[in-house]
Amino acid sequence: MICIICHDDLLILSKICICNDSIVCVACLNMLNFNKVIKCPNCRRLLTLERFNNIFINLKYILFYCITPLLFFTLQLFPINYILNDENNEKNENCNIMKNRDFQYYIMIFSFLIIQPINYYFYSNFFINRNQYNLLSNTILLLLFFYFIGFIILSLLVILYDYNNIFSRFFWLVIIPSQYLPFLYIIIKLNFQYILNIISYIKRNSAQSKILVKNIIKIEEFEI
Repeated sequence: MICIICHDDLLILSKICICNDSIVCVACLNMLNFNKVIKCPNCRRLLTLERFNNIFINLKYILFYCITPLLFFTLQLFPINYILNDENNEKNENCNIMKNRDFQYYIMIFSFLIIQPINYYFYSNFFINRNQYNLLSNTILLLLFFYFIGFIILSLLVILYDYNNIFSRFFWLVIIPSQYLPFLYIIIKLNFQYILNIISYIKRNSAQSKILVKNIIKIEEFEI
């Protein structure tokens, strides 16, 4: 007997399907598993799959998706946290929005821990079906890359431009364009879609139908 894929005559062969010719060697079987093949190469029936968790792969994903957000938030919050706690900044009343330092912290917490995650969930299509098959798709990685680079550049420009009223400049030049404007777009789009759904619902439920008469046939009465 030979392998149906590589056609080599080997000592160890495996039968992977109920059809008679579904014989593969160890190397081809590993290749099928690597490519996540779910149908028989011979008869195209669905194969019986054995699912198991790889501890090392699970650990890799857990570490990656836990460390990456923490690193991302740390690099974002460090510059503004340094500004808020700097002694020179504390002496300058003009650096405070509404002259209230607590208000500044509330803005940062709300922006980075609420607005930014909502933006990510929306643009990653998580709100559509609540399933995230790829947590970091190419589109999301590209968006995060440009977002992070732009955030760093704007932060440096704001810090180096003028230290007076630095938080206000940081808020208007960085936070508003990078977080609140995308969030505003989300709100407008969702409300617009909601209005369209309401209009569609009203049209669908208020419309009545009747059989359309194509032709009227008149039957004349004959006297007997």
